[in-house]
Amino acid sequence: MYIEKKVFLNKIAIMTQNSVPTNAVRPDELMTELDIKKDAYYKDLNYLEIKPDKDSEGKAYLTIEQANEIRGLRNHVKVTGSRKNYQSSSIVR
Repeated sequence: MYIEKKVFLNKIAIMTQNSVPTNAVRPDELMTELDIKKDAYYKDLNYLEIKPDKDSEGKAYLTIEQANEIRGLRNHVKVTGSRKNYQSSSIVR
């Protein structure tokens, strides 16, 4: 069986073939949670310079930290109406 280990901020996530780490968030789940469309999601990724990882089937996923950055940006957008001047508190990309 193929097993891959990835390190996420001092946490080790074990991936088996055709799976993602247990701390992963799928883009469609996050878009539903935040009630945003794909266009806003991809603009957020671009603004934050986040590049999602892909599982063994080529499906994208975000780490918890990356998803939290998008949540933070979305909260900023709700309050200010713009992505402008959002201060990221993370070094995760």
